[in-house]
Amino acid sequence: MVTLAIIDPFPVVRLGVRIIISQNFKDINILDVDSFLLLSTLHPKTIPDIIIIGLGTERTLFYVKIIHDIRVRFPYTRIIVIDRCIQVQQVKRYMEAGVIGFVSLQTDVGCLVACFERVLNGNRSIFVTDAVDYGKREVISQKQIRTILLTQWEREIAECLCDGLKPSHIADIAGKSRSSISAIKNRIFQKLEINNIRELVELMRP
Repeated sequence: MVTLAIIDPFPVVRLGVRIIISQNFKDINILDVDSFLLLSTLHPKTIPDIIIIGLGTERTLFYVKIIHDIRVRFPYTRIIVIDRCIQVQQVKRYMEAGVIGFVSLQTDVGCLVACFERVLNGNRSIFVTDAVDYGKREVISQKQIRTILLTQWEREIAECLCDGLKPSHIADIAGKSRSSISAIKNRIFQKLEINNIRELVELMRP
């Protein structure tokens, strides 16, 4: 039995998420509260496996602090954020704070289901609609924002691939085996859901 805690100040949002999850997944024990403080107060002995937290209009640092508090209290709990605002740097801060799932409020129900399933299986996941990054006034796509999922090492390999270097050349420079670099390349393609270097360049250097 997986325990899920839904945290959102709006009862309608909590009810909607509860219905979506309960209709698509079995053996999920669902708690819903309007704040992290209330979760700790009403269920002091409960350790959720997953927390879905809805974010509102406060500053990013306010929510990063809440995420930090959740991580301190529940270090092994996986966190999914549902946010009403889409900014690349904002999503990046959430992921760096320990969030492993992100869904923009503008996406459809299927995206929340897919995100929850991936997080349930221990994978990081980001779902946004094609939208404007209001920090830069640029249009961002679902695939572009997924570059946040790359580790620093994967990002460095991706940059080398974008520069036209072959995996064998990268392996020689990095002092790694060719099979290791090829495996990282395949992992990058899988995370970004792309099939070739041309698509990688379009994402990394739009």
